[in-house]
Amino acid sequence: LKQHCHVRVIDLTSFHFAMGKLPKLAAAKSKNEDSAGEGQIVSITSPKNARRTSQESEVGRTVKAMLKRGGSMQSLLSLGSRKSNRSGSSGGFAGARLPSTAQTIAGAAACILVTWIGSVSVLLMMVALRYNGPVVDLARERYVLAAAERVGSEAVQVLGAADVARQVVDYAVQRQLYFEPQDYDGVRLALEPVFAARKPLRAVDMTFDTRNVSITLRRVVGAGIDRLLVQSDSEDCFEKLGRFGCLDGAPFREMSWFQIGLKLPGGQEADNSTGPPMSFQWNEGPGFVPHVEGALVQSARAVAWSPAHSLIFRSVFPGSRGNLSVIARAVVEVTEVASEDRLDDKETLGDLGAIYVCDASGTLISTLMPGQKALIESPTGVAHFRSMWELSGWAAEVGKQYFEEARQSGTSSFQAGTVHVAIRAVRGNHHFFVVAASQRNAFADPSMELICSAAQGIVVSPYPAVAIVLVLCFILIQINARRKKRRVQPEERLAQAEKSLAMLRSRTVKSERSLSLR
Repeated sequence: LKQHCHVRVIDLTSFHFAMGKLPKLAAAKSKNEDSAGEGQIVSITSPKNARRTSQESEVGRTVKAMLKRGGSMQSLLSLGSRKSNRSGSSGGFAGARLPSTAQTIAGAAACILVTWIGSVSVLLMMVALRYNGPVVDLARERYVLAAAERVGSEAVQVLGAADVARQVVDYAVQRQLYFEPQDYDGVRLALEPVFAARKPLRAVDMTFDTRNVSITLRRVVGAGIDRLLVQSDSEDCFEKLGRFGCLDGAPFREMSWFQIGLKLPGGQEADNSTGPPMSFQWNEGPGFVPHVEGALVQSARAVAWSPAHSLIFRSVFPGSRGNLSVIARAVVEVTEVASEDRLDDKETLGDLGAIYVCDASGTLISTLMPGQKALIESPTGVAHFRSMWELSGWAAEVGKQYFEEARQSGTSSFQAGTVHVAIRAVRGNHHFFVVAASQRNAFADPSMELICSAAQGIVVSPYPAVAIVLVLCFILIQINARRKKRRVQPEERLAQAEKSLAMLRSRTVKSERSLSLR
């Protein structure tokens, strides 16, 4: 019998608890407390029911431990009934407990606090991004446009001298104050006040479409010298103008500007009723004139040249039926645009910022540093004016399309790396443009930038902290899970050992049976 069956002593309490008869057992336990062996019986189980018996014994041990903690069976039953009542009441909305007033107030306060913190965080981030982005850029763009407008107004005053000379010549011709081409006194009386009032005006060169006569009025420059010189290449130049009155060199009719002026409309007198009575056009590119501080009249060694631009115009003599018209050009020196440090604004524009004055073709005619205007070719040594895009840095990104856009709309701007570039046409004259560029450092307040950076740091700092806490929690959970696995593994090994031992016992029993039968 011992070889084929397992003898187990189980607790009657655990057996009845497993079978659902715990209330009856509690009533019987109070009557039979004095009987010692009444709570235990001997049960004989087969190997098939051994596992069930072991589970029942574990249940019995659990019940005993609960009785030791609870004190009596009645307290255990009452605890079970309270738990069942709680679980039953939580099954529906009717039995759910409502939160107290304090809990409601705390929840509302928490919601308000979270909302306030989120709103403040969003506002701080938006203010910081708004200031560091559009606000500073808008202030810089406005200042650059204002600087270009300021320089443009100065350029109008300088370049306007040529237009004043044109208007004076045309007025003298139309009012017949100057009606004879070789009337030198009439030309001098008309233009001398303009030369006295407009210092940038350097010369007025005149010729005629049907007469091969050239007349020029030039400002004689030098230290302490400022007078007007009238010259001509006619035969009577020495008699009427003196020893300095004869003009030497190629006649004006052979120059390129004469061909441009010849194509200009002459108005009604020239059978051109659709066009204006007078027209003008700026020359294609700038030229050079002697500078005041290094003129040839003082020393042959000191020759300084300044950039100049010329305005070409045409005016028809009244009563000539368009057969006689004066074609002239007014030459104006543009160095005056950069005088008195008008182009020097490094403090606001930054080290990379600058202001330039260009013509419609992008040729530099006025810069802060005179050496930037000229480019000397190698190995010929020929000097010519530099274009805007031939400079280094952000200026290399300036193209002709931006000048064309500024000609049509008046202003063109773009971003060249960290530099904002604005091109603005000179007011009343779309042949000249002011190019201004600036960095953004001078337009950002350091204290405001510090405040914005601190606000962004305060808003962003909780998120890395929360991420670190979550990572630490995940690591702790993984560590605890591994520890639990380590605790469970020995029990599993013991269970496997018990199974192998049971199998060994069964084999031993079978072998003993076979030996006994033999």
